[in-house]
Parts: sequence; structure tokens; C-alpha cells
Amino acid sequence: MFTHIAFVNLFLDFNPLLLSIIYLYHQLIYERMPSIFILDDIDDILFTLDFWLTQHGYQVYTFNNSKDLIDAINIVAPDFILLDVRLAELKDGRVLCIELRQHHHYTNPIYLFSSTSVMHSDLRACGADGFIKKPFDLQKMLEAINNALVDV
Repeated sequence: MFTHIAFVNLFLDFNPLLLSIIYLYHQLIYERMPSIFILDDIDDILFTLDFWLTQHGYQVYTFNNSKDLIDAINIVAPDFILLDVRLAELKDGRVLCIELRQHHHYTNPIYLFSSTSVMHSDLRACGADGFIKKPFDLQKMLEAINNALVDV
């Protein structure tokens, strides 16, 4: 008796491209890529981080203002958020971090990044889980994000 499974296996034996497509579909559906929201008011930084992190298996969403990020977080809760401390708008990353923790009950890791130093006590006070200094080393940033997402 020739079953449906046997037919699929026979077809896959002769069509490696189809096998690759099924494998990619399985990865997208069942092995979801971790998502990252990034907020910065400098488009070049957003572009660079989007490209780099996407190449390393992350689904990246970039924002250049806090309002858009908050609107998006009400729809999708990302696995990780990276916030610039100094923004051109009234809110800075620390204030936004407090808002995300207290008003939106966001519990996944939030990291701040800036060219200015941030004290460890400031990180704790705003609820941030870590800090990355600009200019950043992309490989070290990737390692920090990977390490932060181990428990998520």
C-alpha cells in the first residue's frame, strides 16, 4: 500500500529544493526568531544594528521615537529592547525604561546604550538590565544580547 507519507518521502528524495523550503518554513513557524526593538534617533545606527542583528538570526524592529515603540509594544512584546539614553525628544531611554516596566509591565531584558557613561545605580533605578557603551563593538553587542536572552 502506497501511503501519503511514502509519496512525500519519495518526492523529497528527488527534490532537495522542496526539502530546503520545508525546512525554512519549519524554522519560521516552529523555531521563532527572537525579536528585538531598538530605539535611537540616529538612522545610521538603526540601519547598522538592524542589518547586523538580522544577519545573526534576530527579527529586528527599529524606532526613531518612543511613541512608535510604545504603540508597537502594545501589539507585540519583543524578547529584548535596546534603548538609547539620549534622544532628541523629551523622554530619554531611562525614563522610557521606567515607563515600560511600570505601565506596560514589560519583563524581558532592556538594555540602554549611550556615548555617555551610565552609573550602575542609574541602571537599577530605571529597571534596565544592562548597558552598552557607544561606540560599540558589534560582536560584543551580539554577545551581550545573546547572554541576556538565555533565560527568556
